[in-house]
Amino acid sequence: MQALWMVLAAFLFASMGVCVKIASAHFNAAELVCYRGLIGIVILWLLARSQRVTLVTRYPGMHAWRLVLTVLTGFVGVVMMLRPSLDQNQAFAGLIGLMSGMTAAFAYMQVVALSRLGEPESRTVFYFAVGSAVAGGLALLLTGTSAWPGWPALWLLPIGVLAAGGQLCMTRAYASAKTQRGTLVVANLQYSGIVFAAIYSVALFGDQIPPMGWVGMALIVGSGIVATVLRARAAPGTPAEEH
Repeated sequence: MQALWMVLAAFLFASMGVCVKIASAHFNAAELVCYRGLIGIVILWLLARSQRVTLVTRYPGMHAWRLVLTVLTGFVGVVMMLRPSLDQNQAFAGLIGLMSGMTAAFAYMQVVALSRLGEPESRTVFYFAVGSAVAGGLALLLTGTSAWPGWPALWLLPIGVLAAGGQLCMTRAYASAKTQRGTLVVANLQYSGIVFAAIYSVALFGDQIPPMGWVGMALIVGSGIVATVLRARAAPGTPAEEH
C-alpha cells in the first residue's frame, strides 16, 4: 500500500508544479512558498481537528530539523522552476520530479523517526506547512509583494491543497514502509513524479521534449534507483526493518 501512497504523492506534487507555473505569472517565488504554507496550515488544522489530533508536539526539534531541510529544498525547487533562462521550459518535467525527489529524500529519515515516536501524519505535515509559511514570509522581506491580481489569485488554493496532500501521502508512504524492501520501493517510486510532470509538460503546455530530454529523465530515474539500491546494500541493518 505504501507504493500507492508514494505514486499518489508524486502525482500531487507534479500537479502542484503545474499550478505554480501558472501562478508564477502573478506571484514571485517567496509569495508562492508563503501562501502555500498558509493554506496548508488551515487544511492541516482542520484535518487534525476532524481526527481529534492535538497539534502540540513533544518533539519540536525533530520537526524543526525536517522543516529546515524540506522547506529549503522546496524553495530552491520553486526558484529553479521559475527561472526565465529555462529554454522553452524543457527542463520543467525534470525539475518537478527532482524537487519532489529531493524533498522526500531529505525528509524520509525524520518522517520514519517521528512515526516511530507516535507522531500522526497530520501533525508532522502541519509543522512543514508552518515552516513554509515562515520561510516564505521572511523571504518576502527581501523580494517584496506583487500587486494582487484578482481572480488569478485563486490558483494559490490548489497549490496549497496539492502541496498538503502530497506531503500527507509522502509521509504516509514512508511511515507505512515496515521493511527495508518496502522503504526501497517507496524511495524508487518518488521519481515517478518525473513521468507525471513530463506528461503535463507535453499535454498542457505543448512543450516538445527532444529525445535527449527523455534520455536525461531516464538517467535521472535510473541514477535514483541505483543510488537507493547501493544505499540499502551499504546499510543492511537499517531501522526501517524494525518499523
